[in-house]
Amino acid sequence: MRNYVLLIVLSLFFLDVYAQEVKYIETENIQFKSNEIVYLFGDDVKFRAEPTTESNVIDVLKINSKVKIISEVNSSFNYNGIDWKWYKVSYNNKVGYIIGGLLSLDQKEVGDSIYLISFKQNTLEGGYDLLIRLVNKKTLEYIELPYTLGDTNIFSIHVHDNKGLSSIKDMLLIDFMAEACGVDGGGCYFFNDGQSLTKAIQFSRMVDGDLYWQHEKVIFPEDYEGIKDKIVFISEHGETINEDTNYKKTTTESIEFIWKGKFLEIKNEESE
Repeated sequence: MRNYVLLIVLSLFFLDVYAQEVKYIETENIQFKSNEIVYLFGDDVKFRAEPTTESNVIDVLKINSKVKIISEVNSSFNYNGIDWKWYKVSYNNKVGYIIGGLLSLDQKEVGDSIYLISFKQNTLEGGYDLLIRLVNKKTLEYIELPYTLGDTNIFSIHVHDNKGLSSIKDMLLIDFMAEACGVDGGGCYFFNDGQSLTKAIQFSRMVDGDLYWQHEKVIFPEDYEGIKDKIVFISEHGETINEDTNYKKTTTESIEFIWKGKFLEIKNEESE
């Protein structure tokens, strides 16, 4: 009976995550497709008559305005350190052009919160910073938080309510896909307390063939085996000792936290 209940709970968990439409974003292949519906990442965006910054402005569009992609244009403009393509789009039966860097790569809503994302070049470390904008659905006021991306080039975003943490409104999850052995396929949670957006918890999922694996997960109060008002962080490390006999060793560590508004940097207490 206990296993049956566990199966139901896990099924509900995955339905919660994947009921949201999953869009995988590739940092090395940033483009929008024809007929795709997208939302504006920029605010007061100039909707232009031609794909140049000198052309006439048809309209000025607010953040989170919805447009439909008609086609990609064979010209680009450097914005936030990236050469973005221009896109021919339609808005309210009008046709015009917008720079790709002003379009959100994905959009998620939870309650009165809207999450939008884009990229900028990280001039110090190379690669990209992910720009996250949290928009108030009623007022369209927003705050922006940059997040430095690691080695993983493919990710998706998901939103949740507070999952039982009374001190926050909702949360955003950046979920990375491990494209190869040894690449971190973990993720990062960001918490919205109604006034600010904070990088909260980073976790890893890494596999090196059958030789080594590391799997970390975060359990919130409303999750299965969750604890009221606490965040549980579980880390499992495994390695194959002998391939011939399939002898494997697994170590599991569990730590409980209370959210106090700051990034939870998980450390092994034995190593301190």
